[in-house]
Amino acid sequence: QSIRFQKYNLLDGLPNLEVICIAQTPDGFIWIGTSDGLAKFDGFNFTTFRYQHDNPSSIADNWIIRLYVDRKGNLWIGSLNNGISLIEYETGKIYRKFRDNQNNSLVGNYISDIIEDYAGIIWIASQDGGLSKFNPRTNELKNYRHDKNINTSLNSDSVSRLFEDSEKRLWIGFVNSGFALYDRTKDNFVRYSLRKNKKEVAVDRIGAFAEDNNGLLYIGLS
Repeated sequence: QSIRFQKYNLLDGLPNLEVICIAQTPDGFIWIGTSDGLAKFDGFNFTTFRYQHDNPSSIADNWIIRLYVDRKGNLWIGSLNNGISLIEYETGKIYRKFRDNQNNSLVGNYISDIIEDYAGIIWIASQDGGLSKFNPRTNELKNYRHDKNINTSLNSDSVSRLFEDSEKRLWIGFVNSGFALYDRTKDNFVRYSLRKNKKEVAVDRIGAFAEDNNGLLYIGLS
């Protein structure tokens, strides 16, 4: 059986030809993150969303790195330069998240990954500011950073990937410093490295996590 492909480009309404991420919300819409804006696709037409300096209800940045749909259908939008935006599923309203004050703000702006864990906690990884944990029920945000004097802190502040396995364990991958396992009881981290010596930097660049049907964890290097 032949497979039919349909191509879309700028003439069809895409905001940019560099597509970085794609997600689907429960209403069936396809969301496309590009390096110059966000697009919403209904199967026929594209609607473009871009940052507008004088409009706080626009998305925070045009360079979209990550899209994530939570259990409520909300679309989380991670950007390269300006943190997180959220499109609320019930209302369609756009919010620029975690900019209220110093205590409830993200440390990093380059958002590399977003996931929701089994308890409904939103975890946000950044490549320039560590890891953040957001509780939607209490509206509390907690930031985790690397501390060279604490070996149960993050491996580094450059986080690349997040993954929750079937045992509800949260794994954190880093750009150049291996990976870590979050200890929920102690609220800290167990560090791991694939290096055999200090020169093997490349083997600690974590690009992906996956789990097979037998519960084995696969770690992709980038």
